[in-house]
Amino acid sequence: QGVNFKDNYGTYTNLKFTNAVCKPFEYKLEDDAIKRGFDDGTGMVFQKITAETVSISALRFTLMSPGSKKVPPRITINFTVASRNPALKNIMTNVQTTVSGRNF
Repeated sequence: QGVNFKDNYGTYTNLKFTNAVCKPFEYKLEDDAIKRGFDDGTGMVFQKITAETVSISALRFTLMSPGSKKVPPRITINFTVASRNPALKNIMTNVQTTVSGRNF
């Protein structure tokens, strides 16, 4: 469950929010990888969450209904992924998925 999204309706290159235990989180694209950031008490620490064998060339988050009391927040995630294998690096796949909270 995420609350207090740091942005309003729209499309962004990173996603910032407060998780269910009141800790700030962030997802972003850096060095051809998706990274998840969390506050370790000294500031935001980012860790790669994509496999070493893939390269992410684009990442977008579209927020819909953040903060609404009638509709759960929805986030559409779009990214472009390719293999790091030189023989396959020109084959890219665009992925889109939407996630939504059940309890809001």
